[in-house]
Amino acid sequence: MTTAHKINLLRRFVLTFVVLVGIVISTKSIREPDLWWQPRTCEVILKGAFVPQPDIYSFSNSGQKCKTGGR
Repeated sequence: MTTAHKINLLRRFVLTFVVLVGIVISTKSIREPDLWWQPRTCEVILKGAFVPQPDIYSFSNSGQKCKTGGR
């Protein structure tokens, strides 16, 4: 195995590792539990032209007033 071949294999390994780390990091945000209710609530607002008042997609705050703005 020549030095050029070893360098080429190392480059491929590093590139593959960087791509896999990027994929893992980018998919973390998709698994966020609060991500998917936001587009659904937006859809309800756009279709009905109102903000739903009780929170319709909450498990832990079901029936409570929607929280908006700061925490």
